[in-house]
Amino acid sequence: MQNPEKFDQEWVILIMEAKRAGLTAEEVKAFLNKESVRS
Repeated sequence: MQNPEKFDQEWVILIMEAKRAGLTAEEVKAFLNKESVRS
């Protein structure tokens, strides 16, 4: 695993919130991929 100090704190919070909401890693990836295609 990478050095945790190098992680962007906003991304860490985003992923923690997604996990609390019951989303899987695959669901988060799918959402981010879908949104990046739109921009």
